[in-house]
Amino acid sequence: MTAEPIGTVAGNYTMFSDGFVHSEVAYPLNTAPWNNDVWFHVASGGWVSFSGVRAVPTVHDPTGLADGGLPVPTLDSCLGILQ
Repeated sequence: MTAEPIGTVAGNYTMFSDGFVHSEVAYPLNTAPWNNDVWFHVASGGWVSFSGVRAVPTVHDPTGLADGGLPVPTLDSCLGILQ
């Protein structure tokens, strides 16, 4: 990656995406599907990797064994689209 991370967002924070693209894998050593190459464009600006985005709020798992919850669907109609 060539971009520097500019911040973090607390868990279960609601944000809106207006499209996604396929690019470099953010976490290549993660197991599938968390080693995904999808990046979502945040409607208010910036990008977030697939591994950091969930479709519904999740509950913190102190054991680290949870799967992170349902991933956001990546519909072909939204690929590369910024609304």
